[in-house]
Amino acid sequence: MAQISPWSVKGVSPEDREAAKRAARQAGLPVGAWLSQTIRHAGHEPGGGMAAATPAPDSDQAAEIQGLRTEVATLAGRLEALREALTRLQADVAGLAENRASSVASAGPPGEMPPEALASQVALERAVLRLSERLRTLEEAAEAARAGTSAGFLRRLFGRG
Repeated sequence: MAQISPWSVKGVSPEDREAAKRAARQAGLPVGAWLSQTIRHAGHEPGGGMAAATPAPDSDQAAEIQGLRTEVATLAGRLEALREALTRLQADVAGLAENRASSVASAGPPGEMPPEALASQVALERAVLRLSERLRTLEEAAEAARAGTSAGFLRRLFGRG
């Protein structure tokens, strides 16, 4: 005799109910039909497992799954390449920081110049002083020549000479 009244299963968590609804929608069945099919398949499996509860994917789903696996493998390869590039960049930055630290250490305390730079600055200052002295000497000589020429011209002009 067929059972006419509906039945319910108590003690099923809301998460499990939602999972059953999703699986039924994916299978294209009402929840009751999906549950009946799943229970029948589970009863025929060795050990009564639920492995057959999820229907085997059709060829479209299998192709989609394979495509997703390929894409995941590609992304994993790209991620690994990015990790390697990041490692190289970190090594480069560490090398630059080490070079900077050694140049700062050789420069002495803050505000002091490295000995090589200080020697160059002193030599440059001496050269500038020598050029400045020569320029002053030339300006004095030019002024004297102008004054002498002017004085000689005036003496000749006024007849005093």
